[in-house]
Amino acid sequence: VSLFIAEDRQRKLIRLVHTCYLTPQQNDPDKLQSTENFMEFRPCIDIHNGAVKQIVGGSLRDAGDAARENFVSGQDAAFYARLYQQYGIRGGHVILLNPASSDYYEATRAQALAALAAWPGGLQVGGGITPENAERFLDAGASHVIVTSYVFREGVIDYDRLGQMVRAVGRDRLVLDLSCRKYAAAKQQSLPGTPDSGNNSSFSAAADDSVSRDLKPGHYYVVTDRWQRFTGTEITKETLAALSRYCDEFLIHAADVEGMQQGVDAELISILADFQASTTASDSADGSTNRACQLFDTVTSGRSAEKGTSPDQYCFPVTYAGGVGSFEDLKLLKTAGKNRLNVTIGSALDLFGGSMSFEEVLRAMN
Repeated sequence: VSLFIAEDRQRKLIRLVHTCYLTPQQNDPDKLQSTENFMEFRPCIDIHNGAVKQIVGGSLRDAGDAARENFVSGQDAAFYARLYQQYGIRGGHVILLNPASSDYYEATRAQALAALAAWPGGLQVGGGITPENAERFLDAGASHVIVTSYVFREGVIDYDRLGQMVRAVGRDRLVLDLSCRKYAAAKQQSLPGTPDSGNNSSFSAAADDSVSRDLKPGHYYVVTDRWQRFTGTEITKETLAALSRYCDEFLIHAADVEGMQQGVDAELISILADFQASTTASDSADGSTNRACQLFDTVTSGRSAEKGTSPDQYCFPVTYAGGVGSFEDLKLLKTAGKNRLNVTIGSALDLFGGSMSFEEVLRAMN
């Protein structure tokens, strides 16, 4: 029932978004100052086996196209795209959760293309993106393509492949998905539950022997192949600063808590906030401007000129996803992320069967 928001409430929310989210509040200097670096809500449309779903992130398995489901929508992906468009919320991500080898891939891909067509330029798309197919998704209406697995080979970043992606689509249309998990002392990182039940067996992510020898327990590493495999790339502010030169944004799922609705990963949030806070416009080794503190092209792009602020007051866009289950979690993320990390809320949102009101989330962001 909560999926179908009444038309009068929609109109009110559109006015709220236009006033508080898209338009500078020119009559209140204090509010202008408070939005110099502000957190944005980035919606999601996750598609698995041809349906819009919310799943427990670590439960994805290519074998049998299995996943533990939190929610399966009766609406198609285009429905959500039109909804986000009506509310003027850009930068959401459409994620194809089936590999190209899956029997469900074409159905999942058709859903994604329908969402992109429903709102041209309003959504990003990820899942199996390569230089060969990226242009098709951009032509279909995606503002950006989101890439992870393609730019990693044998557990390390393949800069040749990363360069191919940049040449194929341009840096300003590329988002790097650096979703990660904390490495445990053993070779596998575990999560409670199984893809098809709620028992106490585990989801796990493997690591190649050549990679696992160098992984440090308690540190965060990028995971690929739908979060099933550890790489040797640790999430640090230095790694993020280096990779920011190749893309327009980062998307980072905290895969250990994704879909659990049991709280955000405060330690990971601290690392991401540290990256944004510590990188300055003059810290590049070659003397060039580091993009982590350049003005980025979102709904905030006109504000620095209007307010007389300098571009380096805006930080490189980073979207955090994973574990938000309450408004207290949202408040913690806003505080720990210094009001600069963007946020995606999935299973906890009422649009996907959760308890957090979509309207109230947008109000809280402002």
